[in-house]
Amino acid sequence: MTNVFQTPVIPDQFSEFYGLPLISTVNNLPAFFPSAALTVSAIQGHIFKAADRFDSKGRKIPGNGLAATGAIIHIGRKVLINVKKYADWLSGEIPREQQSPVVNRNNKSAKAQGGQKVGA
Repeated sequence: MTNVFQTPVIPDQFSEFYGLPLISTVNNLPAFFPSAALTVSAIQGHIFKAADRFDSKGRKIPGNGLAATGAIIHIGRKVLINVKKYADWLSGEIPREQQSPVVNRNNKSAKAQGGQKVGA
């Protein structure tokens, strides 16, 4: 009896021959990482939180660093993932220097303004 949950074989010969990266849709990506127990919802959460964003008060919420790796490919409404870059990010091989620092763009405290109050 064959195991239907076997790790898929990554066609290295194809990507080396054509010089193309191995890409996958979000729905097919968990099959490449069976030991990570990823779900489609978890991957969608990674993509949503990939870039820096702002909350309702204008404070910057730092992203998870996935956008900085270049693993996310948008083609119209289709979202594709570069499997190698996603694997590097998932394993933590992306240095912290590449991830954006936490910055509050609306910091109006007296300390940030050189000791003077805003509007004074």
